Amino acid sequence: MPPAGVESSMVSPDSLERVGIVVGSVLLLALPTSAFSSLLVGDPAPQVVLLWTLPGLVVGTLVATGRLPVSYRQVWVFSIVSWIVVLLLSSALDVDPARGTTALPIALAAGTVALAIGAVAAWRNVGGGREAAN
Repeated sequence: MPPAGVESSMVSPDSLERVGIVVGSVLLLALPTSAFSSLLVGDPAPQVVLLWTLPGLVVGTLVATGRLPVSYRQVWVFSIVSWIVVLLLSSALDVDPARGTTALPIALAAGTVALAIGAVAAWRNVGGGREAAN
């Protein structure tokens, strides 16, 4: 406890953990978001790059405040698996946004399949994360 009349400037470990969850989610969810949007538009404008952080900011805030019933580990698993699958599918299907509209349905299908595989992988990892530590 600080002396009377002096405010403490220390940050609680819980606050730091929440900030870490939000920042980590922003970085992690930008991976599949960037790969998926690159399939659709090729080389994106700088404004689009900033939009890649929005899903992570929303999900990270909801996870950190306990409003989304997933663990941080599930966010990790979803992000990494979705990102890898998007890259593998785009390579295997030779999706190139420069080819025009014929590539759009294939790119959408590849991205949707990758996100679904990531969601299944995250769902299978329900037991991990903060809840398992308690």
